[in-house]
Amino acid sequence: MENEIYYDMMKDNPDEHNPESGRIGFAVTSLVLGIVALVLCCCGLGYICAPLSIIFGIISLAKRRGGTGMAITGIILSAITIIVLAIFTVLYGPVMKDCMQFSMEADAVIEEYEETGELPDYLEKYRGEDYDEFWEASGYKDFDEFFEEFIDGLEQQGVTEMQ
Repeated sequence: MENEIYYDMMKDNPDEHNPESGRIGFAVTSLVLGIVALVLCCCGLGYICAPLSIIFGIISLAKRRGGTGMAITGIILSAITIIVLAIFTVLYGPVMKDCMQFSMEADAVIEEYEETGELPDYLEKYRGEDYDEFWEASGYKDFDEFFEEFIDGLEQQGVTEMQ
């Protein structure tokens, strides 16, 4: 008799008695976005996927919809991604800005450098003493040696219009 009552209750509203059945979408989404954020943070997708993963994970946990482990894992992966992105931005942000500017002006900068040996101010600073140890650790005598090799590589790949 008890089994019949339980069966009737399950038949009427199965989700009420089994929170795991079909209600873990937010948790799965949090986990998937957390994985994507961490794996593809180098492509910039971490900036989008990590916050979304945290939001979906919190919603899943707040509504007690099931998939608690997946939601927590998604949140943790996203937190790690945000920490990695913050460290990367602090350490390499200024250099990345210079790289982006150079990529937009590469042909003009290279042409000017080959004619006069001069660089724009945003690249000139890399010739300074502050960067000498970096260039030596990278296997170059100085910035000019690095830049010459960089230009040669671009020309061999046919990236620039230089001859």
